[in-house]
Amino acid sequence: MGAILWILFVVLLTLLIWVFSIRIRPSGFSQFELKRRALSDSQMKKVLSRDKKVPALQAIIMIKQLVLLVVTAWVSVLAFGWLWGVLVMLAVVLLLQPVSRIGFIYRTAQKYYEQIEPWIVRHKAFIKAAPFLAHSTRDDHRVFHSREELAHTIEQSGDILTANEKTLLASALVFRDKTVKQVMTPKKDMVTVPASEFLGPLVLSELHRSGHSRLPVIGKDIHHVVGVLYLQDLLSLNNKKSLTAEKAMDPKVHYVGHNDTLETALGIFLRSHHHLCIVLNDDGQTVGLVTIEDVLEALIGRKILDEDDPTDQR
Repeated sequence: MGAILWILFVVLLTLLIWVFSIRIRPSGFSQFELKRRALSDSQMKKVLSRDKKVPALQAIIMIKQLVLLVVTAWVSVLAFGWLWGVLVMLAVVLLLQPVSRIGFIYRTAQKYYEQIEPWIVRHKAFIKAAPFLAHSTRDDHRVFHSREELAHTIEQSGDILTANEKTLLASALVFRDKTVKQVMTPKKDMVTVPASEFLGPLVLSELHRSGHSRLPVIGKDIHHVVGVLYLQDLLSLNNKKSLTAEKAMDPKVHYVGHNDTLETALGIFLRSHHHLCIVLNDDGQTVGLVTIEDVLEALIGRKILDEDDPTDQR
């Protein structure tokens, strides 16, 4: 009798390790993605069908693990007595997970399970029990708790997205946090035109070489911007009749605060239909300028080449 109990204990222990080595995992696709792909891919239909059964399969494995633990503990007590039987089962419980993760054991158990899984899901008993074991299949859409987490996921998305698409998405995520002063041209780098400047051939040539298509026109100093000069509008200017910048400029000037968000600046550009804003500090003094190209570049994460601009500067 003792030998039979020993053999039975070893058999149960082997089954226990085998069952604990089985890992039943879904495909890794969300239900939305599976349903989308299943519309045109018969193989994905099978994956979708299998994923819906995963909760029930996992429940069955858990039940088998529990039943085997109870039966093995009972046989252990019968074979070794109460004291040694309990100590043996304690050791079994402590070592069960590490042993079940050993590569050879795990691969063997997984291989045999994958062979019998199709038979399990077709069995009448499973079909009847499945609704009670798993009431519904949760749609496992990923929930992100921060934009940083989402940005990291985008970066790790592999070949699903191109490099340009990753850059675009990452830039869009941080767009609303950026301020005007982060992208503006500072005051010291601004190219301006005095309102009293005569736009003769030499001046016009110099302005075109500056690399800017729009230039602020200033009064007594840079803190008094009185208009914007558009070089494209000066192409038809009669060189024999020089005008001052004040007469050739557009007198409309739009302002934005240096601590305003780029989202605010974009709104100003869209409402005003102008492409340049003078940037003011909290005291109302000019600290720089920002163009719609600056804002859009921050949004898409790369330079925009304006066909009207001789250089990258606006």
